[in-house]
Amino acid sequence: MSRPTFDDYFMGLAQAAARRGDCTRSQVGAVLVRANRSTCGTGYNGVMPGKPGCLEGACPRGQLSYEECPPYAPYDSGTGECIATHAEMNALLFLPDTEQAVTCYVTRQPCRDCHFALMLHGVQRIVWPEGEWNA
Repeated sequence: MSRPTFDDYFMGLAQAAARRGDCTRSQVGAVLVRANRSTCGTGYNGVMPGKPGCLEGACPRGQLSYEECPPYAPYDSGTGECIATHAEMNALLFLPDTEQAVTCYVTRQPCRDCHFALMLHGVQRIVWPEGEWNA
């Protein structure tokens, strides 16, 4: 039996977090990892605690097919606005200001806004199944 690489291990944690996602269209998970390979934040896409989410039918986009509302469709396309917070943003909520050299493992490529937020918080590397970004 071979041990998984650290990238595979942390991506597995992100995939586990994704299963908590409250979206009918896409479940995404994110894990923030320090340089010493300890986690410092996790997140998944969903609404604020205590609020009705996609699984309860509260999201206008969650009731549409991919043909009616393709991924990354602009909000002004008439499909309504997604009510969930992205996994990366939820993970950043728990990141201490003092963290350095953090890597974010996320189960799909971050959107432009999440990528920018991760950079602003000093994330040095972003890894997703099909690629990665380095500062």
